[in-house]
Amino acid sequence: MRYLTFLFLLSGSIVFGQTQPMKTELLHRLNNAAEYTLAVLEKMPEAQLSYRPTKGVRSFAEIIEHIGEAQLYTASQGIEVKQLKFRGDRNSKADLRDFITESYGMLLGALEPMTDQDLQKMVKFWDGPASVYKILNFTLDHVTHHRGQATVYLRMNGIKPPNYIGW
Repeated sequence: MRYLTFLFLLSGSIVFGQTQPMKTELLHRLNNAAEYTLAVLEKMPEAQLSYRPTKGVRSFAEIIEHIGEAQLYTASQGIEVKQLKFRGDRNSKADLRDFITESYGMLLGALEPMTDQDLQKMVKFWDGPASVYKILNFTLDHVTHHRGQATVYLRMNGIKPPNYIGW
């Protein structure tokens, strides 16, 4: 009897335990990334946006700017999305907020009409053929890397970062 119960539970997990579609997962992760990036930006006082811990590294504002520009550039290697350059004032939290909001909006808008089949399409990438899904995951990973730098900058200024917004 235990054997039959185990088989029933196993077959149920196979049938009902399907992972969510790739597009759904990416939309969810991108929305969380946008919310978390904006939360990190909000924590840094406007007077500290130009903070950099040492010469030769990006300032806090330059990191936020880079996130907005680079995510669109990287994603454009697999999907059609317009490039966006920051044209605001790096000392203005409002300008940075608007830029990040627009950048994520463009990326989410480009992803919305896609299907999982579109995401599985193989395209040319820097290090060889890659699926669109892989490129978008790389894009998210790159954002996480730089947002982590911005979080460290908050800590270096005695500011508690926002709670993580993830899965």
